[in-house]
Amino acid sequence: AGSLQPMCAEVRVTASLSYGLSIPLFAELVVPMQRTYALRTYTLANEAETDTDFALAASSNGTAFSAESQALQLPCLHGWADVIFVVELLLLHDVEYLSRSSKSGGCGSFSFYSTQILSSLPLTNTKNSITYYACDNDLSMFGLDIAATDSVVVETHAETFTSPTLILRALEGGHHTVGLGWHGLSSSSGLNATDEVLGITSITLALHDVFSERGEFSVGEADASFNGIVGGTRALLANVTFSNGQVLQDVASHAYANGLLTYSSDEPRALNVTAEDGQVVLLRNWYERVNLHVRPSCAAGGDMNATLAVAANVHTSGANSYDIDLGDKSGVPLYTDSNGKVHVEVRAHPGHGELLALEAEVLYNTSALTALSCSVVSWQNYLCTVNDPPGVVRVLQHRPDSLANYTTLIATVHFVAIAPALTWLGGTVVEMVVLEKNDTITRARSLPITAGAGALLTYPPGYTPPAGQDLALPEPFASPPSAPPLPPAGECGSCAAFPLGDLDGDCEFGAHDLYVAYALEGTVTLLTPICATAGTSGPEGPIAGTSKLATMRDVTLDGFVSSSDSIYLSNVLGRKGRFVVNASLESGALLSIDNFPAANRTFDDSIRFDVTVVGYDGLSADDAATTRVRLEIDMPCTPPAAGTPNPLANNVTLGTYDGLATLATVAAHRKNAVFTAEHVGGGRYVFESTFN
Repeated sequence: AGSLQPMCAEVRVTASLSYGLSIPLFAELVVPMQRTYALRTYTLANEAETDTDFALAASSNGTAFSAESQALQLPCLHGWADVIFVVELLLLHDVEYLSRSSKSGGCGSFSFYSTQILSSLPLTNTKNSITYYACDNDLSMFGLDIAATDSVVVETHAETFTSPTLILRALEGGHHTVGLGWHGLSSSSGLNATDEVLGITSITLALHDVFSERGEFSVGEADASFNGIVGGTRALLANVTFSNGQVLQDVASHAYANGLLTYSSDEPRALNVTAEDGQVVLLRNWYERVNLHVRPSCAAGGDMNATLAVAANVHTSGANSYDIDLGDKSGVPLYTDSNGKVHVEVRAHPGHGELLALEAEVLYNTSALTALSCSVVSWQNYLCTVNDPPGVVRVLQHRPDSLANYTTLIATVHFVAIAPALTWLGGTVVEMVVLEKNDTITRARSLPITAGAGALLTYPPGYTPPAGQDLALPEPFASPPSAPPLPPAGECGSCAAFPLGDLDGDCEFGAHDLYVAYALEGTVTLLTPICATAGTSGPEGPIAGTSKLATMRDVTLDGFVSSSDSIYLSNVLGRKGRFVVNASLESGALLSIDNFPAANRTFDDSIRFDVTVVGYDGLSADDAATTRVRLEIDMPCTPPAAGTPNPLANNVTLGTYDGLATLATVAAHRKNAVFTAEHVGGGRYVFESTFN
C-alpha cells in the first residue's frame, strides 16, 4: 500500500511428507521481509547509458552513497561542462532473491535485482511530469525531489536504461551541493566547479557516417567521401583532448560546447561548412578533395587544429529524379589517372521505376579530352557511340533490362587527356522512358545531367601539375532547350510528315520509339497507346498492307518485320547505322537468287550500285568520316587461286574492292566479295566496276 516497510519480519514456508514413512521428511524456506533501501547518486564517465561523455567518475565505497563530482571550465565557453548524475534505488538486502539473479521482460534482462526493484515499484513523479522510464505498455515514473544551491542549473530526464539522470552545470565557481529525496530516502552529492581553464592538447576531425548516433558513439566515414544529393548535409565530428587527459567526443553534439570550435572549408562552392556547428552542405561535384578545418574559436583554446580532406560526390536523388550520374560512386568522381586516362562510369537513375529505354548525351571538351572507346555492360540492352560528332558520347538503352532500376551502371567511357586543363563534363538526358510502380509510363525529355556534371582536372601522361596553381572553374554546358509538348496519348502529332523511325506518331524519333519497336515484337506489353497500329504483322511475319507503321518498322527493307528491325532502329538512333531511302542496282552480271543456274551467268558486263542514306534526323549522311556503305556480292564459284588475278578487283571505277569474306553457313569454298561504295555527294554512295 505504498509503504516501503513490510508488516512482518519474515515469512516461513514448510513442506512435509509423512505418508508411509516412519520418519517424516520436511523442508523449510525462510523468506526475510525486512528490506532496507538506500538512494545512491554517482556520476558517469564514458558510460554506455548516456550520450554525454564529458563527466568525471566519482568513487562510491560501501554504503556511503554520496559522490563528489567536478565541473571543468572549458576554453572559449565562459562556463563549465555539464556533469551527469545517475540516481539509483538500492536494495541493500537481497538474500531472498539469490536464486533470481536476472529477469526477462519487455526491456530485456537485468543482472541486478536492485534495478528491477526500481523499475517495478509503482512510483509517481512529483516534480515536473517528465517520463523517465517506459517499457512496452508498462509505464513507471520516478518522483525525485531535487534541491540545489542557486548557482547550479539542474535538468532531470532519463538518459540511463532504468534510472533517472540529472544534468548539472555550475553557474559560478566553487563547491555546490545537490540534495535528492524520494519517498523519505535522501542522498546528497557535491559539485566542485574549478576556476582553472583546461588547455587543448589535440583535435581530431572526421566526417559523420550518417548511420551512427551523434555523440560518444558516432562513427566517421571510412574514406571521408561526402556522397549525397545536392543540398544534403553531414556533420563534422571533432574530438578534443584536454590537458587533464579528458576527451570530449563529437563536440558539436553537446549544447554546452557550442562555441568551443570554429569550422571552415577551403572550397565552399563544393562543400560549405557552418562555422559554429560543423554542418557540411554538399553543393556540387569537385575535381579534388576539399580541405575542411577546425580550430579553437578563441585564443585561450591554443593553436591546435585539424584538417580533413573530403571528396564531394553528388548522387542522384529521389523518386521523381530522372538523371544520369557520371564517374565513381565514392571519392572524387571525375579524375585523371597516372597514365593520363579518364574512365567515366555512366549510371542511369529512373527515379524509383524501371528503365525501359534511354537516350543520353555525355558532353566533353575536345581541347582537353579525346574519347577512345565506350564499353557497355550488356550489348543486348545498351549501345554507346563516341566521336559522332567529337565532343559527344551517345548512350542508349534499346531493350528493357529487368535490373535497370534505381541507379544502374550502363557503360564506361574511356578518355585520354591531351592537354592540361580544368574542364567540364556534363550532358543531357535526351529521353528516359520509365515504367513506374503504378504501371504508368513516364517520358522524361530534354533534361540536363545534374548529378554527374562536374569539373575535371586533365593532364597528359608524364605531365606534372605545378604546385599551388590557381585554376578558374570552367563554365558548365548550356542547358538543353525544352522539349516540344507531346500529343495526347493515342493521337498523332501535327507534323506534315512523320520522321523516319517515328513509330509512335509523335513527330519525333527517339528512345520511346525503341521501346515501341521492342514491344511490337511481342516480347513485352506496349503500355503507351500509339496513333497508328493497323496493318502490322506478328513478330516475324511479313508486312501486311501498306500502313505507315508497318512500312516504317521494316527499316532493314527485307520485306519482313522482325527483331533485326528494332536492333537496326537503335543503331540508327545511336549513330551506328543510317536509314536507306533510295537504292538502285544496274547490272547484267548479277542474278537474283531465284535465277541462279550457272548457264545464266554473264561476263564482261558492268555493275553500278547507287544508294542514298540519311541519318537519324533524316538529313543526308554526307560525312564520309562517319558513314561507310559496303556491299557484298555472292560468288557461286571457287575463288581464284593465290597469285591469280581476281576479276572482281579489276576495273573498279568507283569504290574499292575490300577482299573476300567466308560465309559460315555454306560450303567452305563459297565466299562473298566485299566492296566499299564511294561518296559522290549529298549522301549518295556509288560503286561501279566491270567484271572481266
